[in-house]
Amino acid sequence: MKLKKLLAIFAIVPLLSTFYAETSLSALKKDPNDKIVVTSSAFKKNGMIPDKYTYENTYCGHGISIPLDWQVDEETAKNIQSYAITMVDKNPSARSFVHLMVTNIPADTRSVVDGALSGSSNNAPHGTYYFSNSSKRPGYDGPNPPRGKRAHVYEITIYGLNTPTIGISPLDNIKLKDFKKALVGKVVAFGKLRGKYKMIKRIVLDAC
Repeated sequence: MKLKKLLAIFAIVPLLSTFYAETSLSALKKDPNDKIVVTSSAFKKNGMIPDKYTYENTYCGHGISIPLDWQVDEETAKNIQSYAITMVDKNPSARSFVHLMVTNIPADTRSVVDGALSGSSNNAPHGTYYFSNSSKRPGYDGPNPPRGKRAHVYEITIYGLNTPTIGISPLDNIKLKDFKKALVGKVVAFGKLRGKYKMIKRIVLDAC
């Protein structure tokens, strides 16, 4: 009986070690600047993005940008002078396709309505800079993944910056890696929201 108990203990020890190691690693990966809570009235976290916000030439897509809301604590907000927002397709086959890349959003902004970041909207926060997305158009470019079994995951990131501008003009035609490089040393806080979209063949288009 004692031998069985000892064997059971020896069997559990490696499992506990693995658990605590993974827990510690997870804690280390948690970025202390992840302080902005991002939500959308259009879909829940990790939920499906409605057709309305997809590329305008696909089925029910209108090509209008996703409405966003974000919260940040008062102490952190004191150090934020502007916000930047990106939306990137995280599916490996998409190779970080950029759907949105904007900066110079005023520090007192806490939301953008749907369509505000589409590139030609009068509802955008005053002074917003629209950089070209991967479709080489300024502003928002809705999801348009190829038909497949799996949905693509789209990650929206809101950055709170310690500067009113990142020192790059939309005319510079930068890529995502250049954008992120320009943010180095300027990010006070950030937050993420992920949504999914899957392209399917619709039989009745009038249902939109």
